[in-house]
Amino acid sequence: MTLPTPPAGPIKNTRARNALILAVYTVAIFVSALLLFSVQPLFTKMVLPRLGGSPAVWSVAMVFFQSLLLGGYAYAHYLMQIRSRAVPIAIHLMLLVVALATLPLAIANGWGEPPTGGYAFWLLGLFTASIGLPFFALAANNPMLQAWFVRTGHPNGPDPYFLYASSNIGSFLALLSYPVLLEPMFSLRTPNLLWTGEWDPSHRLATAPIPDAVVEFWQADAQGRYPHPDDPRGGETTFRGFGRCGTDDVGQYAIHTVKPGPVPGLNGAMQAPHIAVSVFARGLLARLCTRLYFPEEEAANAADPVLSSLPEGAASDTLIAAKSEDGYRFDIHLQGEHETVFFAV
Repeated sequence: MTLPTPPAGPIKNTRARNALILAVYTVAIFVSALLLFSVQPLFTKMVLPRLGGSPAVWSVAMVFFQSLLLGGYAYAHYLMQIRSRAVPIAIHLMLLVVALATLPLAIANGWGEPPTGGYAFWLLGLFTASIGLPFFALAANNPMLQAWFVRTGHPNGPDPYFLYASSNIGSFLALLSYPVLLEPMFSLRTPNLLWTGEWDPSHRLATAPIPDAVVEFWQADAQGRYPHPDDPRGGETTFRGFGRCGTDDVGQYAIHTVKPGPVPGLNGAMQAPHIAVSVFARGLLARLCTRLYFPEEEAANAADPVLSSLPEGAASDTLIAAKSEDGYRFDIHLQGEHETVFFAV
């Protein structure tokens, strides 16, 4: 007895459907894990200039992220106990929409100077107010996606745990790419915009003044000579060329000095008049080095070998001071849209 051959169309459609379902869920779980674990070092790095880089800060940040991760898993577990399929989807979609409205990542308003006591609880509050909702929503994504995968009728649905491979790859890639790739090559603003998908069209990143930083200055005298025996031109100068100033409650600083003259650089090329600036602040494991150039020295600035060596797209204008009534104004931005160019010294 010969059985009739079933039509090929439905089988092909079923296979295509299963392949599509598997691809969609695999990619969704991978992206969710990538975002979940990349935001942890990204946001912690954003708040370090204000909070400091002590082990206690990192410990509190780890407690916050792990606690909220557990909370997201519990939320997903209880939500999936609802018999209706539409209700959990509607609830989670509403949560994602509300979380999306809080982007881009930024420190919440009202969280300024940390208190003298109860520092850990204050820090937990800052993290909760600033990033709690997006992180919580992401934490619930993967367990909910796996539960929904079971209900699709896919042949592998009864045993969805193989999808953990996609989640683990996304997690490890996020944790490794930040210190190896993103942090050395980009400012904080770029990874933030990448993470949020540039949901902020004005590219603004909330920043706050740093009231307890220290700014140091090193410069030549008006003739371009340094008070150092290695100055190749010889001669002596009584000008010390060094100064240090702390920032006040609103992050401002001021120095009184003379405008330096041009100085020779490598291979004898003359450098435009400038002041070398170093910034020390909480959360910085090493100083940040930059330069202050003068706006009226347009020709010298254009020929300066350091300014000319900046890669295309670098914000060289952040190194040019602005003329003011009592001298010059030089704003130093540690992060954000107008982040100052810093040099590896």
